[in-house]
Amino acid sequence: MSHVVTETVLIKSLPDLKSAAAALGLVFVEGQTSFRWYGRFVGDTTPDSDPATWGMCDHAIRLSSNRGYEIGVVKVEGGYRLRYDAWCGGYGLEDVAGVKLSRLKSEYSAQVATKQLRREGYSVARKIVNGKLRLVAVKG
Repeated sequence: MSHVVTETVLIKSLPDLKSAAAALGLVFVEGQTSFRWYGRFVGDTTPDSDPATWGMCDHAIRLSSNRGYEIGVVKVEGGYRLRYDAWCGGYGLEDVAGVKLSRLKSEYSAQVATKQLRREGYSVARKIVNGKLRLVAVKG
């Protein structure tokens, strides 16, 4: 059964997405034009995109074990969106990337913010508070 979801975060920096994937132990596969999912639309979810394009992407992100479903990195106006099949947690994908890709999106945001803060002269430390990633920036 398919439950393909397109995440709403707009990815504007592929290098930061690659770094975020690597930080979580995921593998970014540049130029991979399809991603692993159930394989066909069975009418069990409301499509947020044309089901004929499901499984198609410009790049992909997968588990290091190369098992489970994959994340499609799909080019859209202004950047990229992440698309994946959430059925059964993506067969291990959500264990690493988080439910609704929450860990991957958080790590991507941290990569973007850290790069910008360092450009502005801050030193940046990472802390986990109540299970969530927090950045601490200090000027100088």
